[in-house]
Amino acid sequence: MAYRLSESGRRRLHLNPYRSPSLVTVRHQLDGVEFVTGIHRQEHGLVQLWWPESMIPSLGDGIHPDQLVIIDTGEASALFLVEVDESTERPPVIRERLNAYAKMFAVRHAGWYLIWVVNSPARLARLRQIAAPMEIANLTGRCWGVPIGEVSKLGGSAQVVAIGENLPPRTLRSLATDPKSRRTPYPVGSDAWIQLLADDGLEDVRELWYGVERKLAGSSEKPESGRVDGE
Repeated sequence: MAYRLSESGRRRLHLNPYRSPSLVTVRHQLDGVEFVTGIHRQEHGLVQLWWPESMIPSLGDGIHPDQLVIIDTGEASALFLVEVDESTERPPVIRERLNAYAKMFAVRHAGWYLIWVVNSPARLARLRQIAAPMEIANLTGRCWGVPIGEVSKLGGSAQVVAIGENLPPRTLRSLATDPKSRRTPYPVGSDAWIQLLADDGLEDVRELWYGVERKLAGSSEKPESGRVDGE
């Protein structure tokens, strides 16, 4: 089967509309999409925000995640900075990125994680091998990897494996441990989200970065915003 992305298709994938992307580039983009849609298929409403690289604000030198994804279980939340890896990056580049994220996490808020989405279990093992000698304390419990095939099959129940340290595997969903709420009126895949896209609108995401105190069941009080930098 042969295919060619149309001009509108390349725009939707944030590619140059006048230049045909390579197969690796297309696969990289589609695996990023599959990461989010895989989670959404298994549990509607879990993904609250999904931004591609072009929409993510500056996070510091050397930090350019492919996606920013926020999940909220109704009890806890997490913000994922997603690096999609197609086995093309060399070890020095991987180490440089890990060091950049470690520097950021030294001063960043709780509930943020670095997630490596890889194209195979073998590549995940290789990433762990590259990171193993580094012993970066600021990434403890915050850097995980998962093969895209596992997310496609299991969604938020896919097992993630720690990169850079020996920790027991966890489910992707279980990384949502920040008690602060990161909920939006436009959860990914909802009718409201689709309408927002159709209107070319942007939602106010300030409360999603840091989270807000979760409103207790039966309480009529409005939750207060709460930055958690340095907590």
